[in-house]
Amino acid sequence: MYPVLILLAQAFYSVSDLLKKMAFRDLEFSPALLTNPRFVGVTLIAVLGFLVQLYVLSRYDLSRTAIFMGIFALILSPLLAVLVLHEKLSPLNWLGVGLAIVAVALVNAK
Repeated sequence: MYPVLILLAQAFYSVSDLLKKMAFRDLEFSPALLTNPRFVGVTLIAVLGFLVQLYVLSRYDLSRTAIFMGIFALILSPLLAVLVLHEKLSPLNWLGVGLAIVAVALVNAK
């Protein structure tokens, strides 16, 4: 259950980032953007991720939770960028993603 909840939290964060990118790709940042209904909506999605993460942190170690959040972020963010935004990652970029995942996993190794 623990990794599933962490994946859910990170999915909320990653989807929020994706929607922010899609909603605001034609807009420049300004303080007025903070009151835009689209901004408020995607921020609420990130808040859901935060609440799930708080729940997980109340029951599990920070070190393990942070490691899994990092791994899931490294997987979900580029996948969503490629599949939804049609961004291009070279084989070398994918190798970097893989090595980053290995590095994060090694930090958690005992």
